[in-house]
Amino acid sequence: MEWFSEVNNLFPSEQTGFRKGHSSLDNITRLEIDVCNSLKKRHVTMAVLFDWSNAYGNVVHNKLLETLINLDFPYPFISFIRSFLTDRYFYVQVNQSRSEQCPITRGLPQGAILSPLLFNLYVSEFQVSHASFGLYADDLIIWKSGRDISLLQSLIQHDISLVQRFSLAFGFPISISKTKAIIFTNGTLDPPNPLTIFSREIPYCNSVKLLGLLMDSKMQWHEHINSLKSLIIQRLCILKRLAGSKWGCHPKIILDFYKLYIRSNIEYGIQIFSARPPSSFKILESLQNSAIQIALGVHKHTPLSKLRTLSGLVSLSERVSSLRIKYLSQIQAYGAKHAVYAHTFAEKSACPNAHSSWNQFQLEVPNWNQHSLHAYPFTESPPWEMSPPSCQVELIYISKDLIPNYEIKTILAEHISKAYPNYRKIYTDGSVQRERAGAGACIPSLNLNIYSPLPLGSSILSAELCAIRLALDALINYNIESENILCLSDSKSALLLIQNINRIANDKDLYNIRRQLLNLKIKENEVYFQHVPSHKGIKYNDMADSLAAKASMLSPSPSSDLNSRDIIRQRSKVNHSTLMLSPFHTRLNTVLYYRLKSGSLLLNSLLFNWKLHHSPLCRICFSTEETIQHILIDCQAQSEETVALKRFCSLAKIPNTYTAILESNLPWEIDRKIFKAAIDTLKKRNIV
Repeated sequence: MEWFSEVNNLFPSEQTGFRKGHSSLDNITRLEIDVCNSLKKRHVTMAVLFDWSNAYGNVVHNKLLETLINLDFPYPFISFIRSFLTDRYFYVQVNQSRSEQCPITRGLPQGAILSPLLFNLYVSEFQVSHASFGLYADDLIIWKSGRDISLLQSLIQHDISLVQRFSLAFGFPISISKTKAIIFTNGTLDPPNPLTIFSREIPYCNSVKLLGLLMDSKMQWHEHINSLKSLIIQRLCILKRLAGSKWGCHPKIILDFYKLYIRSNIEYGIQIFSARPPSSFKILESLQNSAIQIALGVHKHTPLSKLRTLSGLVSLSERVSSLRIKYLSQIQAYGAKHAVYAHTFAEKSACPNAHSSWNQFQLEVPNWNQHSLHAYPFTESPPWEMSPPSCQVELIYISKDLIPNYEIKTILAEHISKAYPNYRKIYTDGSVQRERAGAGACIPSLNLNIYSPLPLGSSILSAELCAIRLALDALINYNIESENILCLSDSKSALLLIQNINRIANDKDLYNIRRQLLNLKIKENEVYFQHVPSHKGIKYNDMADSLAAKASMLSPSPSSDLNSRDIIRQRSKVNHSTLMLSPFHTRLNTVLYYRLKSGSLLLNSLLFNWKLHHSPLCRICFSTEETIQHILIDCQAQSEETVALKRFCSLAKIPNTYTAILESNLPWEIDRKIFKAAIDTLKKRNIV
């Protein structure tokens, strides 16, 4: 039903709830761009937010079936939905007394996977005359921009009457107390005449909440950021309960908690509200830094660069830029069917200096129009025409480091001979060398070797999928009929995508592979996929790898052939890293390890500069300024720990300096011994 609805364009583009390729941010983005452009022209924007009470519970079954008939759904679909909705009853029980059963003629079953889709179809006929509108499930907003507020008011009032008429016809009661209006303007206005709904006034507000984002009348986002700040400070208190200097959870657990429970709240809608950043936006960045400091146990004066290196978290501004680029690039790939596309890529923005998310995207990706992005959210043929192909990935669980190559080859040969006897086998592989990608395939039964270069910037995943596509193309060209075909690939990621090819069809390579599989099925071929370990001396697998490497050395294909997935990855390139793991298990040693790595120890020299200590000299020898180098290596008051540290440095063949210890890339055990001696020195000198 979803495929039929999308392919036949049964949903208006403004309806963005529970649809592939859409999100709750779409209508907010449209409103934000319109408001920012309007403010730049010194116009005003009037908006009204409606709340349908218990909308899912008020869907009239007969009206829904009538709507499906009007939308020309095939009879089997309508018959199934009728069976799905009818013969449902309810009763009321109080203690041992129970009422008679009554039939349910309204409402969609809660939790049913069909309910959101049926609701979207039920309200798909909604339209207004003059204003723009956005519909996400049962959240409705209409808005209109212009110079004359009296004219805006009359046009909006006319569309409110259409909302009333639709609500009455489809059985949706409107919660008048939750229906609000707002006027977006740069200045102040005299109170306009009130808007009315069902003869009751709609109050004008200085701020409204739309799908979780709090918007003020100047679109400055101050109130939303302040509410976020209050929420995050409360949740940072939970982090503090999980971590102390001498006790607490491992930093990785605390950082994971931060990502799931705090950063997820910060990032919802940040692509939009960070485009017009007030100074208070920097508060969110500082709150993230506070979370990292709590997790690692380092002091507040730790340099930001050290915090990000140790935690593996990028700055919030980098993260925002990446999220915005991904979001709008996906809209560009989706094309004109997407509601946001008309506000962005379809034409140049009317106000290039307006502080909207679209203008910020143009600054971040100045060459956005040099690439044509294409998404394939729904295939041309119905998904039920092809069942998902069989993809066996059990061999990925073989430990390639523990089992010798000859045993892996034996295990693979036995598995293939038992599971796939007399199958036509094809071997595929991809290669990326110095940003040049190539794909290769080998079909021994046809004595056929195929290879092809990919555009510059292609990922290894694109190369692996391209190799599979080349092999399937060759089989189609050779008119292979009525055979069982086994495709062997060393890419688990590619096989998992193919395994879900009916659900994940928004990629050019997957789209083409699905079409090839359908063509092979028409000729009564069955294609199976099997994962094999890479670089283990498997003859034809190594041959495919050589072909892919050879292809990567050729002149790359035109950049116009670059997969949309790779274009978006290039645009939103962020240097991702991971937490620098501590070699210690106790919280105290872990905290001191990160403080040594970041150089954030509370030494006398630092406290003296802050005017918190009377002297910058060493607390033991009182002769030299107290620095990390002095405490660990140079202090005249040598301790057993200092001697041990120097001995370990000598064994590791690194200079006896703090800088050399930080910059050395030593094996785990040696690194642990060196830092254990350094930490013991800190403990003995009471620098904890």
